[in-house]
Amino acid sequence: MEKLINIIWVCIFAFFFIFVPLLSPGQEFDKGRVIEKVVCQYDRSQSYTLFLPTAYSPEKQWPIIYAFDPGARGNIPVELFQEAAEKYGYIIAGSNNSQNGPWENNVRAANALWSDTHIHFSIDDKRIYAAGFSGGARMASGLSHLLKKPVAGIIACGAGLPNWLKPDKIAPAVFFGMVGLADMNYKELKRLDMELDSLDTTHRIRTFHGPHDWPPRELCEEAVEWMELQAIKAGRKKKNPAFLQRLYEKGLGRAANYEDSDNTHEAYQLYLALREDFSGMLDISGAEAKAVQIESDPSFRKKQEQEKQVLEEELRLIKDLREKFWKLKKTIEDSFEREKLVRGFHLDRLLEKADKEEDKFQSMMAKRLLQDFSYTVYEQGEISFEAKEYSAAAVLFELVAASSSRHPEVLFKLASAYSLDNQKEKALRTLKEAVEQGFSDAALLEKDKSFDPIRGEDEFKALLDLLKKNHR
Repeated sequence: MEKLINIIWVCIFAFFFIFVPLLSPGQEFDKGRVIEKVVCQYDRSQSYTLFLPTAYSPEKQWPIIYAFDPGARGNIPVELFQEAAEKYGYIIAGSNNSQNGPWENNVRAANALWSDTHIHFSIDDKRIYAAGFSGGARMASGLSHLLKKPVAGIIACGAGLPNWLKPDKIAPAVFFGMVGLADMNYKELKRLDMELDSLDTTHRIRTFHGPHDWPPRELCEEAVEWMELQAIKAGRKKKNPAFLQRLYEKGLGRAANYEDSDNTHEAYQLYLALREDFSGMLDISGAEAKAVQIESDPSFRKKQEQEKQVLEEELRLIKDLREKFWKLKKTIEDSFEREKLVRGFHLDRLLEKADKEEDKFQSMMAKRLLQDFSYTVYEQGEISFEAKEYSAAAVLFELVAASSSRHPEVLFKLASAYSLDNQKEKALRTLKEAVEQGFSDAALLEKDKSFDPIRGEDEFKALLDLLKKNHR
């Protein structure tokens, strides 16, 4: 009997010494500041950037936003959502591993993120949200399906859904999309908006002035506020009439600012959104009256028709550019055919149109076309570069440089292709231009083996010395 009792005590001690440490958070985290790197307990190859609101305590459960950046930069979304998280009491965790690439890698990162935060923090599982930009937006949209876990809301910027997820599969999650007017994926979000309208899925799509990038901080806060509103409507958060009124008035002010800047299209969309969001909760007559007023204005209807025509033109031009590009890929070694096809892209016309800000629709369309084209061509240039087809890579990077207003990082890549293709004069000239345009990474230039063929040249040494001197 005594032997049996001893065995039982051994088992009890084993449980506490082995299992309890695994179940216990056992780690203190600073509140009210961004923690750049938290290593996941069960997969130490994974980490995330963390923000805990100042008021956080384990005595209550807290909403959380899991955030995904296409370049594994977890700090970027955490910092963008930090102010809203502090104000409304959210935990933010941004993966430092999830990025554009194989889904299995991203699922591993998401699983590690989910598990580690649930070990350490008191999370309200009814209020879990996913946010992301570009490929990270697709990850956020698919998170619930990939992990077989419930997600209350999706905040997607610069992209919509992964190609394997249909719009009718988003619900019961609500969807808040954000996209720059000059973003190559603008049309995708516009199309998704219409599809979700037809499905009666709770959603909102907002635009901002900018290219393919994370949105400004104030729009991130608007997304969190919208999730707060949806939580109230779903009964997951206690109704607060004063908060609802403040949110409604804030929306009216935002719409009025759009009107003042002659952006009646965005103002109209906001008034409609306010009507939908607060119907049955507040007096929405102000938003309704404004929407009717704008809708009845002939100049507004003319702008709507103009945007529709521009989007149709954009689809046609994208198709034309892509067809010409694939023809170029097939004949890239034929200098005569290549030059003829390159002239046919008419990139100079698009750049000129992009600069004419007075015609907003045409300008934004041109910027989206150039961005779409440069992303496609750059990707193919990388493929040629990795295959050591340096002459073809140089041609493709030349096109990217022409379509991106001589961006310094593109010029740097072009110079490296020239160097490896033994076009030394062009390599040095392009590298100098990259520096003049703002390239400043002396360490990268010093260690990049692509420049070994020109490393001994006096001009190269002078450029490297200049960069080192400027960034001491």
